[in-house]
Amino acid sequence: EFFTTKLNPHYDKFITWQFLKLKEKGYVIKGKHPVVWDPKANTAVGDHDRVEGEGETPQEFTLLKYKFNDEFIIAATLRPETVYGQTNLWIGAELDYVKAKVNDEIWIISQDAADKLVDQEKHIHILEKIKGKDLIGKEAVAPMIERKIPILPSYFCDPKKGTGIVTSVPSDAPDDWMGLYDLQNNQKECEKYGLDFEKIKSIKPIPIIESSDLGDMAAVKICTDLKIQNQKQRDLLEKAKKIVYKKGFYEGIMGKKCGEFAGLKVEIAKDKVKEKLIKQNEAEKYYELTGKVVSRGLTEC
Repeated sequence: EFFTTKLNPHYDKFITWQFLKLKEKGYVIKGKHPVVWDPKANTAVGDHDRVEGEGETPQEFTLLKYKFNDEFIIAATLRPETVYGQTNLWIGAELDYVKAKVNDEIWIISQDAADKLVDQEKHIHILEKIKGKDLIGKEAVAPMIERKIPILPSYFCDPKKGTGIVTSVPSDAPDDWMGLYDLQNNQKECEKYGLDFEKIKSIKPIPIIESSDLGDMAAVKICTDLKIQNQKQRDLLEKAKKIVYKKGFYEGIMGKKCGEFAGLKVEIAKDKVKEKLIKQNEAEKYYELTGKVVSRGLTEC
């Protein structure tokens, strides 16, 4: 048994000396990176400091900015390279969202996302609450493709995940394809939200990624192969998503509709598209944990 910290001055001095030597030789630097954080104890939380969530780590998302009058609707994605296939935005009709001043911009996001952004060096001021259903049927300008796309209702938006708002790429995301399929086959649902049924039926998936087994409409094919019938079949959709994302990322090639990135491997294009979006102020980095983490002090991290 041995004590670190100042409970053992001799050992503590040795560690201090060691790190100063490493710094002097250029082997360590002081900087910033995302960590698992205990907001109550104000400290980073390693695996051995947890009662739940061993192995969970920060995961990088890309926040996409959709122009909406003088504001931005924000959607989080793990697949920034798929922006070329966007057909619409998904929002939870019964969910509450907030309009918040984030640094110098006005963002529409979930309250949970606003809370997380405070810990990611953003200055947040909540202006008002808004209902998801009040945004349905309106349009926002999608980043990169600079095209107006409609805001539609879905059942899979989760305020605790991302921003509670999801971009829709039905060619390559099983959730998006089934959400669109459900809406295109339910006139009553469209009428409930004042949507033009014929206009909704005219929305078609845009082929953007080509892979050997799944073609250029991976989500459509996998949903057919697995006999998925609606967006509420969560287990099957999770299975489909893993297959499509793995195939698309490691084997996919960006299609001809992907502008300057056409012909690139997806795993190369992903970072290049993200960098361009950030450079154009159409996106920002955002982090979430891969799963729930509870510290020894029983605080959710």
